[in-house]
Amino acid sequence: MPTVLVASRYFPPLSSAGASIRLVKLIKCAAAEGWRFAVLTQDPARPVIAEKPLSEFLLAEIPAETPILRVVSPTAGPGRMARFLRRLTGDSSLPWGAAVVWRAWRQFRRDRPALIFVNSPPFTNAAIGLLLSALLRAPFVLDMK
Repeated sequence: MPTVLVASRYFPPLSSAGASIRLVKLIKCAAAEGWRFAVLTQDPARPVIAEKPLSEFLLAEIPAETPILRVVSPTAGPGRMARFLRRLTGDSSLPWGAAVVWRAWRQFRRDRPALIFVNSPPFTNAAIGLLLSALLRAPFVLDMK
């Protein structure tokens, strides 16, 4: 079956259930029909903006065979580059978006997904999807909430 590459900054356990539930239910239901998914999202240990894990219970609904690739925000942490990027971009998720595109390119350039799926807001997700669609030559679906 085809693989759908999902990129979303808000994915369990971070953020509220309301921000993630549509995406989790889509993955759960489509996987039951034979679709495969791979998810790129932020790393809860080093996120773009510190958030409480309010939707951890939704992780149980995601099929076990779904890889969840956690991408560390380049602005997280005490390092010199992280401090520079924070001063340059504030709490923007653009540096994280660039890290996601780079990770996806390295991970999926040989085994390309059939579809790129992102939800928005934040609008960085839309930019990620557009870039990945062009780089990986895959159709792009944007879910606007």
